[in-house]
Amino acid sequence: MNHLNRAGDLIREPAAPLELARMNLRAAERAEESSAFDAALKYLAEGIARLPDDPWAAEYELSFALTTKMGLMQALSGRPDDALATLDQAVVHGGSRLDKTRAYGLKVRVHILKGDLHTALIEGLVALRAFGIDLPPFPSNEAVAGDVEATLKFIEGRSMESLCDLPMLADPEIAVLHSVLEEMISSCYFLASNNFGFCVMKILHPPPGSRRRDRLPGELARARRLHARSHRAPRPALDAGGGFAGERPPLRRARGQGGGPHGRALRGARRAQRGARPARRALRRAGARAGGEDAGAARPHRAAT
Repeated sequence: MNHLNRAGDLIREPAAPLELARMNLRAAERAEESSAFDAALKYLAEGIARLPDDPWAAEYELSFALTTKMGLMQALSGRPDDALATLDQAVVHGGSRLDKTRAYGLKVRVHILKGDLHTALIEGLVALRAFGIDLPPFPSNEAVAGDVEATLKFIEGRSMESLCDLPMLADPEIAVLHSVLEEMISSCYFLASNNFGFCVMKILHPPPGSRRRDRLPGELARARRLHARSHRAPRPALDAGGGFAGERPPLRRARGQGGGPHGRALRGARRAQRGARPARRALRRAGARAGGEDAGAARPHRAAT
């Protein structure tokens, strides 16, 4: 691919630059699979350079694919601000609700990678409005109670296996909406927002007759946990712009530090380490004694005077 890019300026056929741009996109995707994000960025930059003068009008699909992939690779290369600026172009030029939602979903992911959970939540809520879902950042328990009850009624008497046998979700717009909801889950959880429950319920409870089979077991488990949990963290006041008027809400502890399978595994490893310490100390003492005895045997005895 590199030798084709070096000779790119010699291309004379009108269609050849676009083919070279597509080849660079495929090369970037292969580099991404190998976690070679810097190499992927180089291929994407070459691909964007081969686009025509008005790329969004002349080659919309290719421009959107290159731009969104560029934004994601910039984020994974430790350049989140550049990534957000790139993805803003995809949002502005997005020609459909589907594409705009895809771009918003990537922006949510970048904000989470950046550690800006509140902005990730706000961006996700903006994306949901295109589907007629308008929620505040911190809804009350009553605001999401209807979705919880509808979902519990939906799963009542059902097993995980029976849900997984439902048809796969075919509507691409609902699929990309679910992707945004999935991206929002972590920020909602750590910000103690009731939107966490809303996101889980919207993913689990259909559009009727269709379901994403690959997501159901985890979402059903989350739904069952939510049935017994209520968020007791205080809801912070918000200013007119949607930001925090006072202090930010306390973040939840990461799973590795608290409960859940990650926390249990970490505590088990620590207990195993503590249990192994006496044995290691005994081995060191035995080695020290053995070394002392060997040294004493090798040391010549002084003759008695």
